[in-house]
Amino acid sequence: MYERHLDHKHHLSRNATLRATLAVAVALIALAGVVTPTGALAETPTAGSAIRATAFAPSVPHGATRLGRLPPTQSLTIAVVLAPSHPAELEAFLEALHDPASPSYEQWLTPADFAQLFGPSATQIDATTSWLRQRGLADTTVDGFAVRATAASQTIADALGVTFSSYALAGGTTGYAASSAPLVPADLAAGITSIIGLSDTVRFENHVALPPDPSTGGTARSVPRARTNAVPAPRACAAARNYAGSQSIWTPDQVGRMYGIDDLVSHGTSGRGTTIGMLELAPSRPADTTQFLSCFGLHNKVGIRELDGGGTIDDFGTLEANIDIEEAAISAPGALIRSYEAPNNGLGEFDAFNQMVHDNVTTISTSWGRCESELESGAPGFIASLHTIFQQAAAQGQSIFAASGDRGSEGCYDSSVASPNTSLQVDHPAGDPLVTGVGGTSLLSPGLEPVWNDCEGAVGLNCAQTDGGGSGGGQSHHFNRPSWQPVAADATCPTCRGAPDVAVNAGVSETFYDSAFGGYVGVGGTSIGAPRFAGLVADISSGCARRVGDFAPRVAKLAAKKVYGTALTDITKGYDAHGAIPTLISPGDNDLTRNHGRKFKAASGFDLSTGFGVPIARGLSCPQITTLTPRRGPSGTHLTVHGLGLERATISFGSKPASVISATATTATVVVPAGNGTVSVSGSDPIGSGSHHVLFSYPDANPGSYRLAGADGAIFSFGGAHFSGSASGHTTAPIVGIAVDHTTGGYWLASTDGNVHNFNAPYLGSMRGMHLNQPIVGIAATANGDGYWLVARDGGVFAFGKARFYGSTGGMHLNQPIVGIAGNERTGGYWLVAADGGVFSFHAPFHGSTGAMHLNQPIVGMVESPSTAGYWLVAADGG
Repeated sequence: MYERHLDHKHHLSRNATLRATLAVAVALIALAGVVTPTGALAETPTAGSAIRATAFAPSVPHGATRLGRLPPTQSLTIAVVLAPSHPAELEAFLEALHDPASPSYEQWLTPADFAQLFGPSATQIDATTSWLRQRGLADTTVDGFAVRATAASQTIADALGVTFSSYALAGGTTGYAASSAPLVPADLAAGITSIIGLSDTVRFENHVALPPDPSTGGTARSVPRARTNAVPAPRACAAARNYAGSQSIWTPDQVGRMYGIDDLVSHGTSGRGTTIGMLELAPSRPADTTQFLSCFGLHNKVGIRELDGGGTIDDFGTLEANIDIEEAAISAPGALIRSYEAPNNGLGEFDAFNQMVHDNVTTISTSWGRCESELESGAPGFIASLHTIFQQAAAQGQSIFAASGDRGSEGCYDSSVASPNTSLQVDHPAGDPLVTGVGGTSLLSPGLEPVWNDCEGAVGLNCAQTDGGGSGGGQSHHFNRPSWQPVAADATCPTCRGAPDVAVNAGVSETFYDSAFGGYVGVGGTSIGAPRFAGLVADISSGCARRVGDFAPRVAKLAAKKVYGTALTDITKGYDAHGAIPTLISPGDNDLTRNHGRKFKAASGFDLSTGFGVPIARGLSCPQITTLTPRRGPSGTHLTVHGLGLERATISFGSKPASVISATATTATVVVPAGNGTVSVSGSDPIGSGSHHVLFSYPDANPGSYRLAGADGAIFSFGGAHFSGSASGHTTAPIVGIAVDHTTGGYWLASTDGNVHNFNAPYLGSMRGMHLNQPIVGIAATANGDGYWLVARDGGVFAFGKARFYGSTGGMHLNQPIVGIAGNERTGGYWLVAADGGVFSFHAPFHGSTGAMHLNQPIVGMVESPSTAGYWLVAADGG
């Protein structure tokens, strides 16, 4: 279903007190005092004077033609973006959030917390608002870091000491730009990061790659095709399957299976409880995305949030918005998806990111970007303003993913202009160190996945000019290399931030739905990678004890533990489709124009074309513990742990880490550490701590102890078994069974009328007072004591607590009545036994019975062997 919300701005409430988890950040600020942010000044200020902030003067894009003055009555909105308070402490806090030794580790803030600790001060906001109003801009609002003002263009021009001109842009659209740097008060300039809205000539590009259509003048190129014979058939409607088959391309669910997303979903981590925010600069089409979800059997709830009037009308932009929603849904079938749709200009992108961060969605995806140099010249300060928003996202534990672009290492390259820019450039926001940049591969078949570069093996610019594409990547000219990122082997600047961080398929098209393009359509590009990763990490986050947060530092730490083959696949090869026979070459690269000596090469480990590699979902998961074999034993026991993300996990029994003998992504053999009682076995690694854990029981202090229960409810303890009470004198119906709670050491007694008596064990329900066709004859408990089953003489089974019902013999013809039940520790199922020794298995292995044997006396009970997962039967004569 769809929801549509119109934009409304709001003020964040500032809490009078913060949670105890913020004590470290508060202490840092208290020690350091107030730190004044540093801005760009044009001249030495004097008190009360105004200066021209030259750093904010926009440049007119190459190829633009001035049309004249902007109409003076045209309504414009500007946003004066303020710097965060206490920037040094904010950086320290962001580092501490990812340091397991810090008390601030994973202690994510709420938006209100962040505003109080690091938002602009009330004095700064009031002074900025007063300045704008004094200059005639009465319609002002405050939204996070931005003080916005809306007025006629001439009013804003007079307020800032500029003029606005209209321009015809190279792409056929029009825009406006201020003629000069704005005038700002000298005493406020240092705290201003940018003034967004001085120009709208910078438009963001989506990274959709469609094969050219020769019938419309495009030149067909050699696009890699999927080798689909090695993968299971698509789980899609016939129309999508037929289209994908006719084009030799993938359906997105096939690609998801090759990356192991099904492994997460089958373990219950499907993104449920998370929200994926999609930044879109064009409107999505709900009828199209609903059609896709129906085709693939998906039930994601999709919401639309319109900002600043909604997205810019554009068929390719709507295609982008549609496929982003569709890809995220197929990757995270349990997640809520919310599309934030804004105009394609700087203010639109800023407002969309700002709203997603204020809404505190779990993961954020954008497939829109612009190369850094063009963004810096056309919208000065814009990159720094978004970085402030990304700092807030990082502090709140949000994960941001951005497509790295489709122009290889030459991010500004534009084949439509006469003299294209072929310099080494990266796209923003993928180049921001607080954003996980997603590059591209060409997924030909499972295990055959070179770096995406349609121009590999080509000569000169011809391939790039005919719409060839490649994985965007390289080094930022704006941001320094973060401490967690290694230096790539062929880096030209060892101190610069490198991108991308990870990669997924982009070079082989996948099947999506868009009615403007004829229905099912094949789409590639890094556009399809960002929402896939956002969905994957929504899945992962739904299985973690806390949010994953900024993902790139986590995957860097995991990669340093040598997890290639279990959590990541390293990409080192390229694909040459320009020779007589398409071949793999080594190394691959993302030099799209072939002008830069194959910069940048795909190499072992981190590189500037595919980052740390492509995901293997079961290994990237937060460590999930699903079963233990055995689930009980003394210290020193070797046991097998089953789950996800185990290859480099710390596996702890209570608070004590176990020695790991060997491990894969899904199994680990460990040595049980010293301990006693029943403890929780959990896992953690650089991605985070898993929310799935299993209880393990050490032997009782008195091994070999046992209890007997009399029909009158009396309890007889032997070998030091603890006595917790009895039902003697408190039951009118005979007691027919006893079950032990291995968590507490207590026990339950069951009587023929279905009543359950609990002693140092939780009461989880009974059949007392209910109509029974036959009396109760036995009780069995789950391995960790969170539930139990009662069984009646006719084999009817009644489950309580977290015990699961797997079936019964209540409706079957029995040769002899049921006399007992036993639970299976390993599977969570149970067995029933009849008086003739016939055994009935329910989600538990059948190991044999005496049903066809001659017995001197009838069977009266059964018990499981925890060490072997077998069982014993006992007869009335003790056989």
